[in-house]
Amino acid sequence: KLNVGPDHLLIRALGLLEQASCRFSTHVITALESFKRQLIFRGTPPDKITVIMNMPDSRLFAPDVIASRLRRDPDHYTVLYVGTVATRYGLETMVRALPTLREKMPQIRFKIVPKIKEEGKGLDDCVMLARKLGVADLLHVVDPAPIEEMPGIMASADVGIYPAIRNCHMDWALSLKIPEMALAKLPMVSTRLDVLEQLYGDEAIAFYDSDDHMGLASRIIEIHDSPSFRESLVSNAYQKACVNDWSHQYAIYKKLLTKLLKRPV
Repeated sequence: KLNVGPDHLLIRALGLLEQASCRFSTHVITALESFKRQLIFRGTPPDKITVIMNMPDSRLFAPDVIASRLRRDPDHYTVLYVGTVATRYGLETMVRALPTLREKMPQIRFKIVPKIKEEGKGLDDCVMLARKLGVADLLHVVDPAPIEEMPGIMASADVGIYPAIRNCHMDWALSLKIPEMALAKLPMVSTRLDVLEQLYGDEAIAFYDSDDHMGLASRIIEIHDSPSFRESLVSNAYQKACVNDWSHQYAIYKKLLTKLLKRPV
């Protein structure tokens, strides 16, 4: 993320700060088992660490809520990206896939719901590339939306993508949009990342290699052409997301507080 090596002074200083913080704390909460393993490797006792994953509020993504907000567009096949628009998230890979996708699927549309309106260089670069490739008409950038609207936005699309550029940071940075799309029953195409392989696997997400726009296009076409493949991805991702949704994480958090405070919470 910082584009510097592990021996850089800043990284070493952050490592020392992390170790000091863990030693000072009564208990450490981290977001993934992979993060826990790293903390153990750096000297934090395993019993001092609890994993509480960042997961969606399952009340917002309940099936009845999603059904009430479903608004499919019959004139377009919508490929959806939601979240931060920056180079590391690889949206230009999707833009490069659009000429191929238009040949196979004339009704294709790439919808971006950014985190911030007029987000900056990352979004500008996507728009400029789309114009250069002659696919600007397929790019649909809308205003940011509140979390309450997200279930309907996701459920109303046809495919959700997470085209992050693979590196040591993105490989283990779990985007909250992945479990949100899973709970919204939106089939997903993503860069093959370690964190997603660990939590979801090939049976739940259609993976492709980082920065491979033809691979991305191929997976989207595969989902479009095969209803059975689509439904298999949706079903498997939904089951995996339900196992780790916020109700489960909240139970872990309450149990930890009860243990630390020595009284029920």
